[in-house]
Formats: sequence, C-alpha cells, structure tokens
Amino acid sequence: MPKEHTTGLCKSYEDKHIALQEKLRESSLRLGRLEAVNWRVDYTLSSSELKQVNEPTVQLRLQAQDPETDSTKTTVVSITADKFRVLLTEQQSLTLKIAELEDRSRRNNVRLVGLPQSREGDDPIGFLQKMLPAWIPALKKKGPIEIDRAHRVYGSGKSRTLIVRVLRYQDRQAIPQGAREVMKTEPIRDQDHLLRFFADYSGFTSRRRQAFGSIQKELHALGIPKLPHLPCHSSR
Repeated sequence: MPKEHTTGLCKSYEDKHIALQEKLRESSLRLGRLEAVNWRVDYTLSSSELKQVNEPTVQLRLQAQDPETDSTKTTVVSITADKFRVLLTEQQSLTLKIAELEDRSRRNNVRLVGLPQSREGDDPIGFLQKMLPAWIPALKKKGPIEIDRAHRVYGSGKSRTLIVRVLRYQDRQAIPQGAREVMKTEPIRDQDHLLRFFADYSGFTSRRRQAFGSIQKELHALGIPKLPHLPCHSSR
C-alpha cells in the first residue's frame, strides 16, 4: 500500500479513535458476573398452601452484576431439597467436565518458574531451544524440541511464570522428568536463579493436587516415592 494511503488511514483512525472505541464498547458482548450466593434452609412444619409438610426448602439468593448498567440485581429462588440435590449433582458434573477440558488443552504445557523477567529476550522460543538442553542434559538425546509458543503469565514480580507449549506430548513429559533427575544431585540454575519445571493444570485440578501435599510429605519422610504426576478426577 502506498505511503500516502497509509498516512490518510492513520489520520482518519486517529480522528475517530474515541468514537470507534465507544461504538465497539456498545456493540461488544458483555456478560454479567455473579458476585454473591447466599442460601438458607427453611423447614416447614405446617402450611395451608403445601400438600406435604415436614420437608426442607432451600432458598438461594443470587446477586449478579448487570452488564449494561453495572448495577447489582438480586434474584431469590426457592426449591425443594430433592431439586437442590439434582442441581448440585449437575453442577459438580459440569465442574469436572470443564476441568477435564481445560486440562486437556494444557496437556502440552510446561510451567517454568524462577526465570528472571526478560531473560528470554525478544525470541523466547529460540532461547528455550538453546537453554533447555543446557539445563536438562537428558534432552540432548532427543534433538531440538519443537516449541509452539512461550509467554509469561499475567501478574507482577521479577520472575513471572513462563508457560511453554511444546508440539509433542512426549517432549512435555521429558522436560519435567529430566528436571527431576537433575535435581536429585543438584538444583537447576540460570545465572544463580533457581529454576523449577511443572506440568500445567487447571485451577480445579491444582487445588485437588495440593490437598495431597501433606500425604506426599509423609511418604517422602518414609522413603516412599511420590505418586505419578497425573491429573485425577473423581465423580464422588
């Protein structure tokens, strides 16, 4: 495109920048946010309106933010105990399915913790392909690891976690396994910074794994190897 055309486009965009932002804000999809859930259980002893008595009723008070006005709207729902059990079961089932889908989307990811900010420069993929075999000698036998992308997670700090997505699941497995072998004899360091490699799980699965932390410490004290590093979902 000729330079005079691009200059004209940039000038038009600059003049209408605020108006375009307002138009996009109006037409963009905005979803509400659930701010609070309060509940209580009422036990009816007798009633002129209900055919059955001596049964509990669950009352839910939902406070949600209206995406259009940013105001909070309160909705009250009353359901029987049986319907509440069905609702709770379905919610738990959906939570497990969503966590499983998220874990599957992360199965080729590795979390690199401890690498100083901007250490990877403008080419994180090239930096990692060069440094991974230096940090983990076992990877030299596999040849260059193909990396799809690498990025820092959102947040603040001098060494935000680096998410590395490799193309092959076998390479994803080899990185943390090789790191554990190295750390049996010495820590992995980069410019005196301690590095750690982890599999990347959803928040739901990570919380479940953390619940076994005390058990793993007891097993380690008894000299029993850790359990396999696999996500675990249960319908119970």
